[in-house]
Amino acid sequence: MLRAKTDAVDAGLISNSGYEQIPPTFIPRSAHQRQMIGLLKMLEDIVQIRTEYERRIEALNQNPDAMKAIIRSNKRLIRILNSEMEPLEEMALQIPKTHRAI
Repeated sequence: MLRAKTDAVDAGLISNSGYEQIPPTFIPRSAHQRQMIGLLKMLEDIVQIRTEYERRIEALNQNPDAMKAIIRSNKRLIRILNSEMEPLEEMALQIPKTHRAI
């Protein structure tokens, strides 16, 4: 059974710990920092997905019964992912140039 901390000694300890353990001041990220974080997360996700397709192709190439159409489809998806990355990378490079505070 849990009991509330109501006696004077417990109340004093709890109160003092609030004064001793001062958390750091929260400083929210700027809009540009949030944009950069979002871009980098998206790029990271795309790289992870692209790596998965590259590994599938490797595995399919080891299988003599693998359909060539599946391999071509995976390669096409990798090209699409690469084309999606290019503008995101360019945007990520432009943010620090236009906003020095990052």
